[in-house]
Amino acid sequence: MRDLALRTVQMTRDLSRGYIGLRHGRVLASDIESGRVAQASAPGAAALVPLVPSTDETRVLAAWRDHSIAVLDAATLAPVRLLAGSSDAPTALALSPEGTLAVAIGAGVLTAWRVADDRVVATADLSPTGETPTAIAFSRDGDTLWGGTSRGNLLRFAVSSAVTR
Repeated sequence: MRDLALRTVQMTRDLSRGYIGLRHGRVLASDIESGRVAQASAPGAAALVPLVPSTDETRVLAAWRDHSIAVLDAATLAPVRLLAGSSDAPTALALSPEGTLAVAIGAGVLTAWRVADDRVVATADLSPTGETPTAIAFSRDGDTLWGGTSRGNLLRFAVSSAVTR
C-alpha cells in the first residue's frame, strides 16, 4: 500500500482489520496481519473525510467532502444506505452501538439520521458557541452522544430512544 494518499485510518477492536480512507474517495479494508487489501470500495466523487466502523464491525460509516454520507457493508464496502441532509462536509462521525443512529458534525452543525429509513431526526447548530466540534462518540449504552471541541470543551447530548425506532 505504498504511495497511497491516506486521509484516515480506523481499526477493528481486535486490530485484525483496518479501514483506510484515501484522498480520492475510495475506502479500503486491509488485513493487518498479511498487509493485503481485502476489499476496496468504488471511488468516491470527492475526497473522503472521516470514517468509522460500527461496534459490531458489520458496517462502516463514511463521509466525503461533497457532503455525501454512506453506511457501507463492512465485508464488501458496498453502500447499504445513503444519508442526505448534511449541511457541510463532516469532520467527525459516530454510529450508535446498535447501528440505528448515524451522526455527523461539520462546520458547527450536528445532524443525526435514523439509519433504518435515512431520515434526519435531529439537528443542532453549535456555531453560536464559536466552537468547532472535532470529535463525537456514543456511550457504550447509546444513551449519550459526547463531543469534543477545538477549545477543549466537552459536549453531552442525551439520546432519546424515540429517535432510534
